[in-house]
Amino acid sequence: MYRYNKRLTLPPNSLQGVFTEHCLEHLHFGKCVKLLRELYNLLTEGSWLRVVVPDGELYCRKYVESIESGVNVMHSG
Repeated sequence: MYRYNKRLTLPPNSLQGVFTEHCLEHLHFGKCVKLLRELYNLLTEGSWLRVVVPDGELYCRKYVESIESGVNVMHSG
Protein backbone atom coordinates (compact mmCIF):
# COMPACT_ATOMS: atom_id res chain seq x y z
CA MET A 1 0.00 0.00 0.00
CA TYR A 2 1.25 3.49 -0.88
CA ARG A 3 1.92 5.67 2.16
CA TYR A 4 2.56 9.38 2.07
CA ASN A 5 3.86 10.78 5.35
CA LYS A 6 5.44 14.10 4.43
CA ARG A 7 4.39 17.33 6.09
CA LEU A 8 3.38 20.41 4.15
CA THR A 9 6.36 22.74 3.93
CA LEU A 10 4.56 26.07 4.11
CA PRO A 11 4.90 28.63 6.89
CA PRO A 12 2.02 28.95 9.40
CA ASN A 13 -0.71 31.45 8.47
CA SER A 14 0.35 31.48 4.82
CA LEU A 15 -2.83 30.37 3.01
CA GLN A 16 -5.95 32.40 2.30
CA GLY A 17 -7.95 29.34 1.27
CA VAL A 18 -7.89 25.60 0.72
CA PHE A 19 -10.09 23.52 -1.59
CA THR A 20 -10.16 19.73 -1.55
CA GLU A 21 -12.59 17.67 -3.63
CA HIS A 22 -12.97 13.88 -3.41
CA CYS A 23 -9.57 13.39 -1.75
CA LEU A 24 -10.08 13.11 2.00
CA GLU A 25 -12.30 10.04 1.76
CA HIS A 26 -9.26 8.11 0.46
CA LEU A 27 -7.24 8.74 3.63
CA HIS A 28 -7.27 6.73 6.83
CA PHE A 29 -9.36 8.68 9.37
CA GLY A 30 -6.37 9.48 11.62
CA LYS A 31 -4.34 10.80 8.67
CA CYS A 32 -7.30 12.87 7.53
CA VAL A 33 -7.62 14.50 10.95
CA LYS A 34 -3.86 15.16 11.02
CA LEU A 35 -3.97 16.78 7.57
CA LEU A 36 -6.97 18.96 8.47
CA ARG A 37 -5.18 20.16 11.62
CA GLU A 38 -2.11 20.96 9.57
CA LEU A 39 -4.18 22.85 7.00
CA TYR A 40 -5.93 24.77 9.77
CA ASN A 41 -2.56 25.98 11.05
CA LEU A 42 -1.65 27.19 7.57
CA LEU A 43 -4.78 29.31 7.14
CA THR A 44 -4.76 33.04 7.83
CA GLU A 45 -7.47 34.72 9.87
CA GLY A 46 -10.62 35.11 7.78
CA SER A 47 -9.56 32.50 5.23
CA TRP A 48 -11.70 29.61 3.98
CA LEU A 49 -11.59 25.83 3.76
CA ARG A 50 -13.88 24.00 1.36
CA VAL A 51 -14.13 20.23 1.66
CA VAL A 52 -16.16 18.16 -0.81
CA VAL A 53 -16.68 14.45 -0.11
CA PRO A 54 -19.16 11.92 -1.52
CA ASP A 55 -22.62 11.73 -0.02
CA GLY A 56 -22.54 8.34 1.68
CA GLU A 57 -26.26 8.33 2.45
CA LEU A 58 -27.11 8.86 -1.23
CA TYR A 59 -25.03 5.86 -2.33
CA CYS A 60 -26.44 3.64 0.44
CA ARG A 61 -30.02 4.56 -0.49
CA LYS A 62 -29.35 3.87 -4.19
CA TYR A 63 -27.84 0.50 -3.30
CA VAL A 64 -30.88 -0.49 -1.21
CA GLU A 65 -33.20 0.68 -4.02
CA SER A 66 -31.33 -1.50 -6.50
CA ILE A 67 -31.74 -4.54 -4.25
CA GLU A 68 -35.45 -3.87 -3.72
CA SER A 69 -36.23 -3.18 -7.38
CA GLY A 70 -33.93 -5.77 -8.94
CA VAL A 71 -32.49 -3.04 -11.19
CA ASN A 72 -28.81 -2.30 -10.68
CA VAL A 73 -28.83 1.51 -10.40
CA MET A 74 -25.21 1.51 -9.20
CA HIS A 75 -23.82 0.27 -12.50
CA SER A 76 -22.58 3.14 -14.69
CA GLY A 77 -22.19 1.16 -17.92
